[in-house]
Amino acid sequence: KENSTLILLGDYNDEPFDQSLSCHLMATRDRGLAHRKSDLLYNPFWRKIGHTSPYTHDNSAINNAGTYFHKGGPITKWRTFDQIIFSSNFLGSSDWHINEKLTSILDLDEYRELVLDPKEVFDHFPVLGVIEKVT
Repeated sequence: KENSTLILLGDYNDEPFDQSLSCHLMATRDRGLAHRKSDLLYNPFWRKIGHTSPYTHDNSAINNAGTYFHKGGPITKWRTFDQIIFSSNFLGSSDWHINEKLTSILDLDEYRELVLDPKEVFDHFPVLGVIEKVT
């Protein structure tokens, strides 16, 4: 419903660009468009697709490239399945605002060891969404 205040979160088993989320749920990566069209939802996890730091020749750090590690993935092992999606009200139409700087994937060393271990069934990083009241 338009002008509803909604937060949707979960393991969608789809990435932000998949039709189920972008076309059917109408969750966009375009903040300006979501702000102007209250029937759209905003998905900040578009920004979480891919590696968390750029490649450099002297950067040997291994980092995640999503929230889910598919151990047998033939083309990509990382997927961004876990997401938090916000109604447009959190983009300036109410006192509550998304804090996108703090909305993130919780990439902790302890979790990374579990996610990358082929003997473990733990294969998702937790996600964090932050909203703040601004008056």
